[in-house]
Amino acid sequence: MYRGRGNGRRRALTALFWCTAILLALSFVFTICGSAANHDGLLFAGIIGWLTTSFLVFTWLVLWMWSRTGRYRR
Repeated sequence: MYRGRGNGRRRALTALFWCTAILLALSFVFTICGSAANHDGLLFAGIIGWLTTSFLVFTWLVLWMWSRTGRYRR
C-alpha cells in the first residue's frame, strides 16, 4: 500500500499535539498545587509550563498551516 509523503508530518503533528496537551495538564496541576501549598518551586514550574505550552501551541499551529499549504498538498 502506498503511503503519501505527508504521513510522517501527520505523525509528528499528532505527537506534538499530545505532548502539548500533557504539558498543559501538568502545568495546570503544578500551578494549582503550588498556589494551594504556597510552594514557590511548584508554582514556578507551572508558570514555566504555561510559557512552554504557549510556545508549543504556536509551533503546532505554524507546522499545521505549513503542512496544509505545503508543496505536497493533496
